[in-house]
Amino acid sequence: MKLITLLLTSLITLSPLVTLASTGVVARAEAQALLESLAQHFSDIHSLSYTAERTTQGRRQSSRERWFFAYQAPGFVRVNYQYPVERVLVLNTNTLYEYIPALRKALQTDLAKLSAADRQSIIKQTLTRISLDGINPAKFQEMVSRTTAVVTPPLTPDIIRISGAAPKFLIELNQQQKVLKTTDIYTSEDNLLMHTDASQFIEASPGFWYPRQLETRYWTDQGFVNTTTLIRDISINTPLTNSLFEFTPPARVTLETRR
Repeated sequence: MKLITLLLTSLITLSPLVTLASTGVVARAEAQALLESLAQHFSDIHSLSYTAERTTQGRRQSSRERWFFAYQAPGFVRVNYQYPVERVLVLNTNTLYEYIPALRKALQTDLAKLSAADRQSIIKQTLTRISLDGINPAKFQEMVSRTTAVVTPPLTPDIIRISGAAPKFLIELNQQQKVLKTTDIYTSEDNLLMHTDASQFIEASPGFWYPRQLETRYWTDQGFVNTTTLIRDISINTPLTNSLFEFTPPARVTLETRR
């Protein structure tokens, strides 16, 4: 009787240390369900605004940037780029405005006249500089077909790690908060291409968590580049004024049209 009691006590004590893992077809199905759940939750963000300050450190130089970002569904964006060069970007239904006060010039792009591919290309090119990699789960859904394992580490039931191959990747997420925590993307030669680490999460709106710090590491032709982005004044699903996504050139500013 004492032996049985001892064995049961041991099992109860050790059970939290057991790692739960899935592989093969089951792992791919789990990864798809997890990432789709996170992506759907992310798509329920109808408005988002914050200020960001990013420090970039390369092999030979460092830089600092600061900007204000605002988004309103279905596709309205405003960016007030404050440092090192003041610049304003306004994207509404059919028009993109780019304004640099120091040059007293503004550029207008009529997106309605462009093909869907050209439209997406211009928007992506314009917003790439202020993108926050490692937050939006939709960007990682294409990796599902390459999933090899889904693991829940011991003692952390809310944390799930999705790993894959050809090429290798590792994604760590919090299924309770529905956020990505870390991502590691590799080349076909198994060299690290990108690492992201989101932390200091706050519940910016009921049920919506967002990081206040994002660290990234990228491989470039000049070696690794490290960035740290501090995100503040985060607001989610709070109505934004329509005027925020409108642009009227100030007096004595030349408005040019993209050809």
